[in-house]
Amino acid sequence: MHTYSSNDLDNFHIQQQAEEAFEQGIISEKSLNAIKQQHDYNFYRAGVFVRIALALLAVVCIVFAALLLFLLMRDTDNFSVLFLVMLIACYGLLEFLVKTKKYYNAGIDNTLQVFTILFFAGLFFNGEYAYQDIIITIAVLVAAVWLCIRFTDAFMSLVAFCAFFVLIFLFVQHNGNVLYMPFILMLASAIIYLLQYSLQTKQQFRFYAKSFSMLRIAALISFYTASNVYMVIEVSKQSSAQVVNTPAANIILCWILSVIIPFAYLVYGFIKRRSVFLRIGFLSFCATIVTIYHYTSFLSVEAALIIAGCILTALAYAGMKYFKNNKLGFTARSYSSLNNNLVTAETLISIQIGGTHAPQKNIEFGGGSTGGAGASGNW
Repeated sequence: MHTYSSNDLDNFHIQQQAEEAFEQGIISEKSLNAIKQQHDYNFYRAGVFVRIALALLAVVCIVFAALLLFLLMRDTDNFSVLFLVMLIACYGLLEFLVKTKKYYNAGIDNTLQVFTILFFAGLFFNGEYAYQDIIITIAVLVAAVWLCIRFTDAFMSLVAFCAFFVLIFLFVQHNGNVLYMPFILMLASAIIYLLQYSLQTKQQFRFYAKSFSMLRIAALISFYTASNVYMVIEVSKQSSAQVVNTPAANIILCWILSVIIPFAYLVYGFIKRRSVFLRIGFLSFCATIVTIYHYTSFLSVEAALIIAGCILTALAYAGMKYFKNNKLGFTARSYSSLNNNLVTAETLISIQIGGTHAPQKNIEFGGGSTGGAGASGNW
């Protein structure tokens, strides 16, 4: 379904892994250049600042084109034609540039994807009808999923996840089951996490690794956020008058979950050596502390920030000292031991020797399918 060449995507993935291995000191610059030369791709990818400039230029062009079309149609009350014309123009230009110019996260294509979603959702803004907010959210979800599949874009997967999350929220709100909102959202986050976990191992979805990674991070964050006491109380107050009197049992359960979930993230991250769980667990633990301080403040803001800063600095220093010599599978020298997908030197050298073709389907980076991690021969 994606519009890019599979060979180009495979070679691009190899180069990304080679650059990561070079930054970690696993391979030399000479080996990196050899890998890039033998596994070249035809994508157009500019530098960061060039991408930003191209994206801003695309925004200016699209906005001025939409304003010009708006001036031509200002005497009419129906602007669906405007959104339809701009939708066809943006998506058609996106397909054309990707097919002919081979744009891949070059700035212009990302901007066109965002405006494609906006104009497609704008088709359903015209008039007032029942469940309009749900229809618009479904439009954003459908467009984001299609763009993610078509252009292997990780940001579109994040947009699709947010749209799905909002859609569940609106469905529950319209049905009046707002008291169970946190638990339904937690269940939705868990389903998304399990779904991406099962799909990421399939060979045909190897080009969507970054999209699955984005979904994984978003699902873990939303799972905790849905149970956070502050979010539950404040969002409930904004939803309807019915939820202002939230049962005490729900609040107590949310307090328990706000403490258990960060602790579970940290424990699982240490046991499985998963950096994403460690980072999100640490951030969610800090959010829980801030939430507790918000409802049971016994210190001034200045004193609380000073104490928190001292504790975090001490913990960071102690952790770097303790994990300096690769204890418990972790190290303070680099994050390579936290990443199970890091390319080993043995795999990269075998790819380099193998020629210019893309890797075979059974190649598994990070030690190979047999699990061998030692080097031999001239290495």
